[in-house]
Amino acid sequence: MAKHSLLADKATEAGESRLGANIAWNYISGFTSVFGLLLLYPFAITIVGAEAYGLWVLASSAIQLLTMSDFGLGTGIVRTLTDIPDNAEHRRDRRSFVAVALAVFSVLSVVLTALYFVAFPLYLTTVDVPEQDRNAVLPLVIAAGATLFFSVLGRACNSILWALNRPDIERKAAVVAILGRAAGYALLIPLEGGLIAIVMVECVSLLLPPLVCFWAVYQRFGLPRMIRGAWRLQGKPLLKMSSVLSIGSLSLLGVYQLPLFIVGPTLGLQAATAFGALMRVFQSARLIISWVVMPFAYPIKKSALGEAGELKSLRWGRPGSTSGWLLPCPCWWDC
Repeated sequence: MAKHSLLADKATEAGESRLGANIAWNYISGFTSVFGLLLLYPFAITIVGAEAYGLWVLASSAIQLLTMSDFGLGTGIVRTLTDIPDNAEHRRDRRSFVAVALAVFSVLSVVLTALYFVAFPLYLTTVDVPEQDRNAVLPLVIAAGATLFFSVLGRACNSILWALNRPDIERKAAVVAILGRAAGYALLIPLEGGLIAIVMVECVSLLLPPLVCFWAVYQRFGLPRMIRGAWRLQGKPLLKMSSVLSIGSLSLLGVYQLPLFIVGPTLGLQAATAFGALMRVFQSARLIISWVVMPFAYPIKKSALGEAGELKSLRWGRPGSTSGWLLPCPCWWDC
């Protein structure tokens, strides 16, 4: 009995330690994104000019818009995987669900990337692109499309890590990505790099967190395999839950992202660059506030009924219930 109590105490201490680390990395990453991007933005404009950088602002915002348009699947993954017991008996079920989640996001990634390659070039025909930058449009679109493809897959892996109570992995990668972007800028200034060079620096920075998340998931699950009837048992319920959760996230995307795409054709690329700077700072600050509750999602989800009630100040569900949790939407995006 005493041994059982000791093990329980150790598990509690481990959970508290992980919670503290998650909170710390949440804030470190959030403030690094806000101040890092705020400081880097003028350097980007100095390197390539406001109009040229406006093209990338539009392209990167399109990537963000489509990456976050996961129709609630990311949040659905967090909720569902957290509910599958983490023990030897359910190991196959967990691996199968991860395989289902990655399969769904693979299809979604292909669809969204194809949509981007069709819609974004058509959109650019409505924007007054400077003549000296027209040769850079095609490489920019291709680089942004490739970034979008892996970012969508990375979103699935990030959601899986949130369900494993390891959001710090993506948060650490996001900090390294911002620092890497700053180092890239430092190299481009003396070399007088152009638009394509700065696009490559930013694409590498954006790809680092999803690639880290993919590797972390692979280390924990290997090559996941679906159990027989996995689509019926796990895939359909995931889509059903996500279809409900998607309404709020898509509404927010419309409010925060679509105005930029109106600014581009109407006010020009310089205005898009300025608007994009304000949007980056505003959204990064908003995400810091919204992420405050995220590290608490896992321990509350796993807590007993009475323990969850003690944290009712953080609860969005009905009193005395853990079924009403609206788990936040995981994302490494910083702009």
